[in-house]
Amino acid sequence: MKKNDNRHLQPAVRRLTKLLRIMKLTTVILLSTMLHVHAGGFGQANVTISLKNADLPRIFYEVKKKTGITFLYSDDVLPGQKKFDVNVREKPITTFLDDLFVNSGLSYKFFGNNL
Repeated sequence: MKKNDNRHLQPAVRRLTKLLRIMKLTTVILLSTMLHVHAGGFGQANVTISLKNADLPRIFYEVKKKTGITFLYSDDVLPGQKKFDVNVREKPITTFLDDLFVNSGLSYKFFGNNL
């Protein structure tokens, strides 16, 4: 009686195991890289703006152009005719907004790419 001889399959199984191990490692590396890049998102964005006598919607528009961050707000809560002089160079967006909103009663929250 002839034995079941599977020795000819062993090299193929080893190659398949090696290929699967490489694929798993590649997946882990790609996933960790993507998560690292995503973690450095918009909360750490720096802004450079120089405006004189600008209202808040104009400042928000300039910030959106420079950083891609969209502001969601109601015109009812913005100070009516108040104008601001803004001269900021490479300042973190959170620090910039804290300085801008000081003594105004306004606040902000990040929602992904929106404020």
